[in-house]
Amino acid sequence: MRPMWAGVIAGVAVAVANGLAAWLALRWAWSRPEFIVPVVLGSMAVRLLLVGVVSALLLLFTSLDARYYAGSLILVFVVIQGAEIAAILRRAAADRSADSQT
Repeated sequence: MRPMWAGVIAGVAVAVANGLAAWLALRWAWSRPEFIVPVVLGSMAVRLLLVGVVSALLLLFTSLDARYYAGSLILVFVVIQGAEIAAILRRAAADRSADSQT
C-alpha cells in the first residue's frame, strides 16, 4: 500500500473512532438530560486528548505520511463534528417541542 493511502486510511480510522465514541456518549447522555452538557464537553476534551496521543504515537512509530494523515483526520473530524452538533441541536429542538406540547 502506498504511504499516501496508509496515512489517509489511518486518519479516517482515528476520526471515525472519535465520532463513534461521541455518538455512544451522546446516546448514553440523552436518557439522562442533566448530564448532556457535562458529557458533551467532558467527552470532547477526553476524545481530543486521545486523538492527540494516538496521532503522536502513529506518527512517531510508523512511516505514515503526516500530511495525508493530518489532512484526512481533520477533514473527517470536522464532518463528524458537524453531524454531532446537528444531532444535539435536533434532539434539543425535539425535546423543547415535546415539553411545550405537554
